[in-house]
Amino acid sequence: MTLACAFACLVALQIQPGPSPALANASRDLSTLEELEFGRHPVGVRLIRAWDTSRRWPSPGDAAGTRGRPVQITLFYPSVEIGAMPVTVEEHILADWAGEFRKSYPAEERDAALGAAKRTFEEGLDRALTDAEWSRVRSALSRGRVATGPLPGAHPLILLQAGMTSRGFTLLTLAEALASHGYVVGALATFGRTHVERLGFDAAGVRALADDAGFALGLLSTRPEVDASRIGLVAWSVGGVSHAWLRLERPEAFRAAVSLDSGTGYSYGAGLLRQHPAFNLRSPRGPFLQFDLEEANARIARDDSFFRAHPKDEAERFVLTGLLHGDLVLPYGVGRSVALGTPAKSLRALGRVLLTFLELHLRGRATSRDPGGTRSWFGPAAYRGKGGPP
Repeated sequence: MTLACAFACLVALQIQPGPSPALANASRDLSTLEELEFGRHPVGVRLIRAWDTSRRWPSPGDAAGTRGRPVQITLFYPSVEIGAMPVTVEEHILADWAGEFRKSYPAEERDAALGAAKRTFEEGLDRALTDAEWSRVRSALSRGRVATGPLPGAHPLILLQAGMTSRGFTLLTLAEALASHGYVVGALATFGRTHVERLGFDAAGVRALADDAGFALGLLSTRPEVDASRIGLVAWSVGGVSHAWLRLERPEAFRAAVSLDSGTGYSYGAGLLRQHPAFNLRSPRGPFLQFDLEEANARIARDDSFFRAHPKDEAERFVLTGLLHGDLVLPYGVGRSVALGTPAKSLRALGRVLLTFLELHLRGRATSRDPGGTRSWFGPAAYRGKGGPP
């Protein structure tokens, strides 16, 4: 799901002062970016790559896969310093490919990384990007600055996961926006079944994604800037099914979960959920927020069984107007087209609702948009609430 592939778009969070005018102007070449309002904290970013030795992953030089399956996290966090210039989307793509941020990359590696990223974006959009569009996406500035110091203290953790072919930059701007509001955000990259073979859209593929997420949570929970007692899950596409599996297995570990038009609202996701041995109509527990799209993918049948399986007072659903599946994720609103942008009104509403939900359940407090700490945030004009009180 808000996110076609990664879109920062999601987070038009109008709660705190936005970025400096200089930075805003530098990034304003993509129409939706100027609609976003971020929080007051600078954003730091680093890349973490580790190997889960409990799972084999054949790769060049390790045909038996004994090194283990790679798990890669792009970590976004509230920072106390401005530090270096923010990195571009292209730099995020190259670092994701290399497993680290570098000053330079070999030409062959650079071309391979950018080619793979372009194909990933085009799959999310279900169309080809023009050279001009692709150039604008690559050169756009993000908010993240590499290896700056984290804000003192322990902060709530949000784990972001997208689809079967997604990378850590897929939810780039959403991650940065949440970090600017004081959250530590881990965005997972997806690796295939092997170095050359993709994960399947089946129970084995979801199992791999869920195990990646569980391993990542183990790594991140030990970091000093993370409060492991306050963990939330946010997912798009098949990532929502992976998170649902985690919640069935470890319901006590998570304070809240959000589905951004993810597989939990479609028939294919419901079928995968039913293959989990712990699933039954009374299984899901904990606050759950599901965003659906009014213009749902007509090629895929909807199925609300997972939403309806929650206790009535723990699950809320919202239908967003004027958005497509891909509008929710790709960086900087490439969803409809870079020239036209993504409907900003719906994205701002989505951002307000998402942030308020996370504030209530991960921090136990209301935002300035919800002064009463109640359900006053239900019902902005850009979306229609479904399944909850008016």
